Amino acid sequence: MIMPKIRSLQYSNRLGDSRLLEFNAGEVSSGFEMTLLTGQNGSQKSSVLRDLVSALILPNRRDNVQLLNHDKVLISSPVICFSGSVADRFPVKMLAGRNTDYDVPNYHYIGQRAGTNLLSKKLPLETAVIFALNPEVNNRFQFPFFEKAFAFSGLLPNLSLDIRYETKFRKRFPSITPREILDVALQESFDPKIRGSMSASSARNIANEFSDQDFDALTNLIASRKGRFLKIALDGRGDTDTPEHRAIRLGLLLDILVIDRAVVQREGEDAFSVYELSSGEYHMLTSLLALGFSVTSDSIVLIDEPENSLHPQWQQDFMGTVLELCTVMEDGHLIVSTHSPIIVASAKPGSMIVDLSIPREVMPALPVQFGASSDSILLDQFGLASSRNLYVVDLVQQAIDLVEQDLASSDVFQALRPKLRDLREALPAADPLSSIVDALLEGELEE
Repeated sequence: MIMPKIRSLQYSNRLGDSRLLEFNAGEVSSGFEMTLLTGQNGSQKSSVLRDLVSALILPNRRDNVQLLNHDKVLISSPVICFSGSVADRFPVKMLAGRNTDYDVPNYHYIGQRAGTNLLSKKLPLETAVIFALNPEVNNRFQFPFFEKAFAFSGLLPNLSLDIRYETKFRKRFPSITPREILDVALQESFDPKIRGSMSASSARNIANEFSDQDFDALTNLIASRKGRFLKIALDGRGDTDTPEHRAIRLGLLLDILVIDRAVVQREGEDAFSVYELSSGEYHMLTSLLALGFSVTSDSIVLIDEPENSLHPQWQQDFMGTVLELCTVMEDGHLIVSTHSPIIVASAKPGSMIVDLSIPREVMPALPVQFGASSDSILLDQFGLASSRNLYVVDLVQQAIDLVEQDLASSDVFQALRPKLRDLREALPAADPLSSIVDALLEGELEE
């Protein structure tokens, strides 16, 4: 089943005014679609992503989203949300100890928010491990993204894990088994606090994925370990489609098992905890692993501010790897919200961009100028300029050269005037280049 591409979203701004945001100009292209959302702080980029998730996941909101060549949203298509910020607005699956309407099998959140006001540094890694242990993506350990996720931080492609049972479950076992925990979660009539931290919808998904043999394997694994750690390695050399690996994935999904230690290593150095990586290194590793093992042929992927904690080169590397791993999507849509001109400059050919800074009833999607430098995007898309910007310097020098050749009235110079006016508005008043641009616009530059 293939998820159609998103055409537009009807949403309300903070004043309650209705807006129509276009993600696509109405043309269907081969492969997945890519749309970038830009705009200043306060332009509601994160809120738009939240409203899009609501329209894709909640049955009573589906009329708010329009698709290309399809009348209805396909309910089972995966919606994968990744956040580079701890202040994202993606919906949570748990709120005040209760499951929300977003606790459904096809909604996946990759980030640090464990609840409305709860943050967990371990959560992105745990999410990535659960995805990686899915036997359906066992072959992806050989995909380029796996080694790259480690290599960007100078790590060997190996994640060693110590897994133990969750403390509360250990106190109850063997009086309650993994199968009995699932059976309770399947009872929708039970109070959510009695069911535990899983919705009946998610419980049904687990029941469909795992066999009785998997539940027996998990029960036997827990009984045989007698409190000792389970040790596994995700390195691409071993087969993760084994009864033990399936049992561990089941235990993690049921919150019976938890990751106690996660260890990585650099060539010639001692192994160390993955949580000792810098914020940028940890961000790159966990996000690329989680996205790489979760994206399917019919996914919609929403990424909010991926540039956070990443220096410029890593921003480019991150987007290059994301575009590479998204090629598994036969169709679908990649939507990225960003402040970074480097992220915009890294977009794939044919991508669309929406500027949310200027309020309109209809927010149009326009083509990204493929091959544009981050300097030109900084001015054209973000309205930022300085005399250190190479695009700005080249633009002004081109205009000066024309004036010096007595071509100020030429069509070529006249075509530069709108760009010079935009530049003048974007330059800080104190920038020494301002007076030169003023002179060019007035035609007063002396030879």
